[in-house]
Amino acid sequence: CKTTLAQDIAEGRDAVYLYLDEQMGRLVVIDKIQLVPDLFKALRGQIDRRRRAGHRTGQFLLLDRRQTRCCIKAPSPRLDG
Repeated sequence: CKTTLAQDIAEGRDAVYLYLDEQMGRLVVIDKIQLVPDLFKALRGQIDRRRRAGHRTGQFLLLDRRQTRCCIKAPSPRLDG
């Protein structure tokens, strides 16, 4: 199967084998995401699976080459009732 072949090839090299299912509960940082636009579809499925498993935020940090003003907003306090 393809997965076994890829793992065999990676084993003999200085390689990183990233299997997203094994990263559940961890932050996955992907730099230069614009170079692999088809990855968004795979990430959507991963995010959906992680949400069903109870992980709500902080799953992926996606970076691209465009320069944008950086600003991280703290969540507003929730007021119930």
